[in-house]
Amino acid sequence: MAFFLSEKSFPTILNSDNSLSVCAARLIIHSSTQKDDHHLLDIFHLIKLREYKTMNKPKLDNYKKALKTLDEAMENAPVSLLERDGSIQRFEYCLEVSWNSAKKVLEFHEFKSETPRNIFRELARIGWIDNPDSWIEFLEARNKTSHIYHEEVAKELYSIIPKFLKASHQLLSVLEEKLK
Repeated sequence: MAFFLSEKSFPTILNSDNSLSVCAARLIIHSSTQKDDHHLLDIFHLIKLREYKTMNKPKLDNYKKALKTLDEAMENAPVSLLERDGSIQRFEYCLEVSWNSAKKVLEFHEFKSETPRNIFRELARIGWIDNPDSWIEFLEARNKTSHIYHEEVAKELYSIIPKFLKASHQLLSVLEEKLK
C-alpha cells in the first residue's frame, strides 16, 4: 500500500500529531514506490531536523518562575524599603530571564539577535511584541538598579515594575504559543 504525498504535504505530515516514525514510514513508502533515493534522503533530513528541534525546544520554566516571584513581591503594597529593594532586584533578574528566553525562542525559529535591544527590536519586527520602546525603557531602568541607594531612582524603578509585569506576561504567552 503506497501513499501519494506531494512536497506540499510534507510540512503537514511532519507537523501532524502522528509520531515521527509513522510519518517516516509513510514518506518512505511513498519514496520507495517512486524509486527516488534523493527524495528519500531529503525526507530523512526533514525528519531528523524535526527530531532535533523537538528535543532541543527551549524551556520557559525559569522565565515562569522569575515572573511568579516578581508577581508575589508586587502583591503586598505598600512595602518597606527592604521589600521595595527586593522587588527591584527581582525585576532585574526577571528582565534578564525574559530577554534570554526570547533569544532562545527566536533562535529556535532561526532568527538571530545578540543584544537585548536587538532582540526586542526583532520581536517587534516579526510582530511578537507591539512596542520595543517599552522593553528598551525596561532595559534602561535595569541599568539603574545599581543606584537604588538614591531614593528617587528607587521610586522610579519600583514604579515601572507593574508596566513591566504586564508586558512580560504578554511576552511569555507569545513565547509559549510560538513553541507549540
